[in-house]
Amino acid sequence: MLEPHRRFILVAREKDLSKTEKKMLDKLRDANKEIHTGILLVEHFHKALDKGNVKSFRWALTAWYLVVRESRLKPFLKLAKTIRKYRKQIEAYILSGLTTAVAKGLNNKIKTLKKMAYGYSNKKSFLRKRLQRCGFLNFERRASKVRSK
Repeated sequence: MLEPHRRFILVAREKDLSKTEKKMLDKLRDANKEIHTGILLVEHFHKALDKGNVKSFRWALTAWYLVVRESRLKPFLKLAKTIRKYRKQIEAYILSGLTTAVAKGLNNKIKTLKKMAYGYSNKKSFLRKRLQRCGFLNFERRASKVRSK
């Protein structure tokens, strides 16, 4: 089976448990087998993402696919299909370390502002408000002050 992440207190301190506590932990694992397997699958996938290069990631991902198939957990089988579909983009993230998070965050701010500004007729004011909300207008003012000094 997969090696769990050490952030789980019960797993990290399992060696310190008494025999009765270990039996109880085993009973809990048996009762919640799907949840326990799901947690381990997530941890295993995170370890694959932490690989430093694409080749190592592919090997870890292949092993993850096999374990997911063995587990027969429908949500993870569906997730595996999605990951297979977007594998190239995930590999690009591993190579570059770049995400689209900043762009998506700015777009979300603009969409929210657009909803709030419904009915504004002055497009120039709306453009300035967008720049201000996203931090660019304030940055430009600070940059011009620095240049003028």
